[in-house]
Amino acid sequence: MNLRFLVGLSLITATLLRGQPNTVLRDTFADGDRVTQNLPASAAWYTGNDARLNLGVRNGALTLVANGRQRDVWAYFPTVTLNVGDSLTFTVDFRWTSTPPNISTPGFKIALCYTNGLAPRSADGVIPTGGYQGYGSFTNPADATSGTNLRKRSGAAAANPSATLLELTDGDLPESPRIWESLRTALNGTQQGGTPYTAVLKITRTGVDTANVTTTISGGTLGANNTAVATDATGIFTAFDTIAIGAANSTAYGDLLVSRAEVVHDVNSARLVNLSILTSIPAPGDSFALGYVAGGRGTSGPKPLVIRAVGPSLGALGVPGTLEDPKLELFLGGTKVGENDNWGGGAVVRDAMAAVGAFAFTGANSLDAVLLATAGAGDNSVRVSGNGGTGTVIVELYDATPSASFSASTPRLVNVSVLKHLGTELTVGFVVGGSGTKTVLVRAVGPTLGVAPFNVPGVVADPQLTLFQGGTVVGSNDNWGGGAALVAAFAQVSAFALPANSRDAVIVATLAPGDYTVQVKGVNGTTGVALIEVYEVQ
Repeated sequence: MNLRFLVGLSLITATLLRGQPNTVLRDTFADGDRVTQNLPASAAWYTGNDARLNLGVRNGALTLVANGRQRDVWAYFPTVTLNVGDSLTFTVDFRWTSTPPNISTPGFKIALCYTNGLAPRSADGVIPTGGYQGYGSFTNPADATSGTNLRKRSGAAAANPSATLLELTDGDLPESPRIWESLRTALNGTQQGGTPYTAVLKITRTGVDTANVTTTISGGTLGANNTAVATDATGIFTAFDTIAIGAANSTAYGDLLVSRAEVVHDVNSARLVNLSILTSIPAPGDSFALGYVAGGRGTSGPKPLVIRAVGPSLGALGVPGTLEDPKLELFLGGTKVGENDNWGGGAVVRDAMAAVGAFAFTGANSLDAVLLATAGAGDNSVRVSGNGGTGTVIVELYDATPSASFSASTPRLVNVSVLKHLGTELTVGFVVGGSGTKTVLVRAVGPTLGVAPFNVPGVVADPQLTLFQGGTVVGSNDNWGGGAALVAAFAQVSAFALPANSRDAVIVATLAPGDYTVQVKGVNGTTGVALIEVYEVQ
């Protein structure tokens, strides 16, 4: 019986811990007070000197345009830096007081920017200029064909020292380069006076050097899927501390009223939360090791774990030939730091197992083994044996960090692995929890283990690796081939190098939260010892 079948019995399904979005700023303009900042409830809004007398809250909305003049407003918030998988979403609810005429000049602008080292303005009346950088959406509300421009503000302060925050260009002369470069033009449809609309600008960091920029305008008679998407892969921006809203002077027909401005930071909390292996102790006195490393860049503190070796309670679920009395021994480096033979039925252990979504044992007197552990810094491992017995056993490693207390500084399981004889095949399961996506490196190493400096005897000569989600193949590999991208991934996670022509198998995949299984076989029915590794890449 393989582990992919057991997934259907929920034997390896851990609780999928979800990340919570962080509301950086939410202003509904209900109180009329914009003199002082009170984040995240409301923010001080700033505009140019010639508009100061016209800026204000009227009937719960911030007025942007009055007396036929161009109006830009902006506000600051504590700097948000996007890690890979994070997104920042700027949402604006607005309406026009009258129907726009059919004109070609862009009339509505929103942007997410960063001051880029400039001191934030602390008083009204000073228009920010210079080296701001970020992304913006520029829309003509009345032209059904010109669409919406997604743009990137990459003008340097030195080149454009007087360029204002939402200025589209600094003129057309060579010595006055464009401040906003176009990423994509899309969307269309006219907007009507008195009709509520919502504009959304979202920045998602999809990789180390890539970001997706999306904008959506909805409401009234506009299309239901009115979204434009662009990919930025050159000099992406990942830090933001400024929002801006603007209306060009072509909107002289009436005011632009903003009823809500909201900035939400969605943190990519996807992470490895469970590793399981269903295998056997084939001969009396045999054992095998499961290794793990906790940590991650910018993390600190303890990493609580629930570790189980289940035999008797597995038999109660219909698995034949189970190990009667499994034993766990916990090591930090070469030092044994804990062990358990029979779990004992204690309430603390029982509650910890339930909290991570592990299936219940048959009773307090079952001979299954459990350890509640805290991962130490460095290489941790657990050895599984059978007290002289043989049979099938499932070994599980759970991240026991409560979802509500998880943050960017909480240590993660950044590497889990098992060294084991394949038999006819070996299937390892793991769970990606949280929200967002997680890129993982999966390796089945055989030939490289058999030579110096490892010199492991009896290795599988040619392992083949297949990654499943449920019954769907996510990826597969026979011989890894020595590709530069894989070599870079090895270096990033500090995995030992593989010879370019080795027959070891490797997969890199970006995965959504869920249950996954890794199946390893020897090509042409061969078998032997293999090391199966799952690394967090980013």
